[in-house]
Amino acid sequence: MAFDTVMTTAVVAELAGKLLFAGVDRICQPGRLQIALHLHQRWQPLGWLLLSAEATSSRVHLSQADPQVPPVPPAFCMVLRKYLEGGRILSVSQPEMERVIVFAIANPQASLPGEKYLLVAEIMGKHSNILLVDPATDLVVDAVKRYGSETSRYREVYPGQPYLPPPPQKKADPLTVNPETFTSLLLAEDLDSEVAAALAATIAGTGPQLAREIVARAGLDPRLRLELCGEAEFAALWQALQQLWHQVQEKDFSPTLVRNARKEPEAYSALHLAQYPPEAQEAWDSVNGLLDYYFTWQDKSQKVAWLKSSLQQVVARKMAHVSGELGRQQEELQLAGSAGKYLEFGEIVKANLYRLQPGQEVLAAENFFTPDCPVVTIPLDPALTGVENAQAYFRRYRKAGRKEEQARRRLAELEAEKVYLESVALSLENTLELPDLEEIRQELVQAGYLAPAPQPGKPSGRPDREMMPRPLEAVASTGVKILVGKNNRQNDRLSTKMAHPGDYWFHAQGVPGSHVVLRTGGETPERQALEEAALLAAYFSRGREAGKVAVDYTRASHVWKPKGAPPGKVLYDHQQTLMVRIDAHRVAKLLAPGESS
Repeated sequence: MAFDTVMTTAVVAELAGKLLFAGVDRICQPGRLQIALHLHQRWQPLGWLLLSAEATSSRVHLSQADPQVPPVPPAFCMVLRKYLEGGRILSVSQPEMERVIVFAIANPQASLPGEKYLLVAEIMGKHSNILLVDPATDLVVDAVKRYGSETSRYREVYPGQPYLPPPPQKKADPLTVNPETFTSLLLAEDLDSEVAAALAATIAGTGPQLAREIVARAGLDPRLRLELCGEAEFAALWQALQQLWHQVQEKDFSPTLVRNARKEPEAYSALHLAQYPPEAQEAWDSVNGLLDYYFTWQDKSQKVAWLKSSLQQVVARKMAHVSGELGRQQEELQLAGSAGKYLEFGEIVKANLYRLQPGQEVLAAENFFTPDCPVVTIPLDPALTGVENAQAYFRRYRKAGRKEEQARRRLAELEAEKVYLESVALSLENTLELPDLEEIRQELVQAGYLAPAPQPGKPSGRPDREMMPRPLEAVASTGVKILVGKNNRQNDRLSTKMAHPGDYWFHAQGVPGSHVVLRTGGETPERQALEEAALLAAYFSRGREAGKVAVDYTRASHVWKPKGAPPGKVLYDHQQTLMVRIDAHRVAKLLAPGESS
């Protein structure tokens, strides 16, 4: 979702009144293309003013969340600290119809009260930039992105170069365009293109979302093509354009968040949007609060997606390696299994020593190990005596036996590793929260699949128990609590630490899955509660796609972890089994509020 001209106008309108004479306490650079200024006004903190020049999330807004401060500040951050830290914001402005916000900040080191610097945020997708400009000379002091003529033929951005604003849009001004010019501009576009695309291409300050909004307010089909438009359609579009920009001029903003069917943020706007149904829209009191919420969610979602994808790649690579090694060990076992012939050859040679001549290369003799005693041809080493040839075959037999034992042992290890990796893969599929993914990453580090990530400044020692991710919580229809482990480490804690002896423990039979504990308080649970806990164990297991799953359950006191077992591996006895039919709607009702997604 782009930060468009209307949103820029709304942010400036809100910040202009809120930040007047606000002081700049601290400056940091949390990301390569992000700047954060901590502000106060009359000794009261206002939060962080965040400026981002990232291609997919360029924006400016206030945030109450503390940014991550790198241990070594980048050079641009040091320049901003030199010129702006300790100063005061004198004004917040926007060049007309541009996605540019200019903060005039008094220089704290200035001898004259009028001396100031301009912090310029150009919010233009991949062309975004943040610059510090000296208005007295109109020269660039520095920028978060420096580039020369090899990147842009329009301007160079280097310290000491004259500051040139972004190139003007060669589009019509929506505030002054008349109906005839408006219609002519649209008809000059490809007639096979959609009306929304033509609006975005011809009208200044109109991005894709705003263009779709104009079409929606005109009461037209969102996919309407230009060739199908007549005088009535163009008149309705012009009226909708004027009505929308009049609302912007009057600063009649209605900050709105749009959620999709999964209740996730999908879009944001400074205006109520006719292109979305009312039930999908959520009104906000503040444009800055809306942007802070949306981009905090987006940053978190991107981190979750990146970490989840990277961990899944690690597990997939290791699974492929284990599968290949399993195939090789099975071949080795088959070869070792055929080594019994070496014992037979040794015994046959030993039984026919009287027939052997020095230098003989082949022995043809009856194979008395089979009922019909067929003649078998046995290769001999002519440099060895008959006894030595027999001993050589016995040695090959013993060596093959050792290889078979090693292959069987390695096969068991690989099968156990495969089961473990499948359980990790299942946990990753079911995990949507960053703390749970971090816990899985730590598990893979401890298992030796990942190198530990350096975390400078983080205290060593055991993690705070209060900060550990908690298992998923559900409530049975009878009112008792059900706990569901979301990864192997949580499964271990749930089964061996959190479960009380009288609680009931559940796990899908024979497949990787979550450990589930039904809290009983020492009482015998009702049948319905047992079935609902079993349903959760089946749903959060690899057997979910089968539709019907066998689930074992027993008292938690009958569950134990073998010494040296990998995370998530336990043994149990005294179990009973329930057959459960998967019912996703029933699962959603059981899960605690906020967890049903």
